[in-house]
Amino acid sequence: MGKLILVGAKVTDGRAAPEVATIVVEGGGITEIRPKGAPATEVGPEDRVVDLAGHLLVPGLIDAHTHLFMSGDIGSYEKELLKDGVPLRTLRASAHARLAIDNGILTVRDVCTEGAGYADVALREAVRAGVCEGPRILPSGPGISITGGYLPQGFAPGVCVPSGCALVDGEDAARREVREQVSFGVAWIKVFADWFATDATTGEARELPTFTRPELSAICDEATRRGVKVAAHVTSDAGARQAIACGAASLEHMGALSRETLDQAAARGIVLVPTLAVVENMLETATDDKKRDRAKRRVDEARAAFGRALASGIAIAMGTDIGAYPHAKSSRVEVGYLVDYGMTERAALLAATRVAADLMRLTQTGSIAVGATADLCAFRGETIAASLTSAQPSLVVQGGRVVRDRLRQAC
Repeated sequence: MGKLILVGAKVTDGRAAPEVATIVVEGGGITEIRPKGAPATEVGPEDRVVDLAGHLLVPGLIDAHTHLFMSGDIGSYEKELLKDGVPLRTLRASAHARLAIDNGILTVRDVCTEGAGYADVALREAVRAGVCEGPRILPSGPGISITGGYLPQGFAPGVCVPSGCALVDGEDAARREVREQVSFGVAWIKVFADWFATDATTGEARELPTFTRPELSAICDEATRRGVKVAAHVTSDAGARQAIACGAASLEHMGALSRETLDQAAARGIVLVPTLAVVENMLETATDDKKRDRAKRRVDEARAAFGRALASGIAIAMGTDIGAYPHAKSSRVEVGYLVDYGMTERAALLAATRVAADLMRLTQTGSIAVGATADLCAFRGETIAASLTSAQPSLVVQGGRVVRDRLRQAC
């Protein structure tokens, strides 16, 4: 098999402004980067030259917060858990994985299968073996919360319903659950570090930390001992502070976090995964004034908190919560929201590539450099946000192999 030679595109991985360059791919990796004006690469009889004039060439995108086993349809959560079953949901997840490739998402961290157990570990192995098509998957299996600390909720006492995640109470149970999940092949531990609790007197719903500090510390300690990291769902300042203190590696979602809390997270090297797309989707799909007002408050809170996050200097990785909104909308929309909320275009691209790769300890992807894995996407256009959020990529290269070629349609 010869070389793949990509010519004519403006190239950037976010570390520098886009510049025309030639990228040479061989054996699954990038072997040469030739700037405009450099001597042409020698072309052999088995080599393939692809003209990408008019395109922006970027690393394969990374979504650090996905739910491949959920469809994102409004009101579908209980149906999927109680009626659809794991086999059907796994088949859907395979289709969602293929759709990720369509959109240039070449790595995902799937954070909780929402009642589908370790099916994400199985899907990772199927993709690795070439049984089905999909991105590189870092699975977290069932996720972990406490009794009364996750969905489904609101059923009558005595009704037996499956939980959307594993439930633990007490330090020993927490450690045992981490050990079990690691033994079944998860790459991350997902915890729901806070959740809504309804006051029995006032009926008011409040976001409260789920675990006791010893419980969450036990989870983080055991995960570290087993060589994996902890991703913490947090939408409250109290939940975030406890997750930071206990050793979580990432804070998931963009709740109303204070500047002080974000400063603490930044000082400890914790990464923020804001999932703006799902918040915006709530506003777009609100079906009545009450839901619309609630969604508008969430969007306003997220915008204000994101501004504080930028000011704190915390590392931000792109994650979307796709699966909580339909996969057909794609993860690429998050790049546009990151820019709209205040990031520069290059910083948003870094969030969707290098920063997310660093969070996942993937040293060979997320950048365009000699020696890096050849995960690449070419989008028609020249500006980052507009190119990445409009049409699907014209060309997708996964591990040095062309897996999507829409160049004729893109012309």
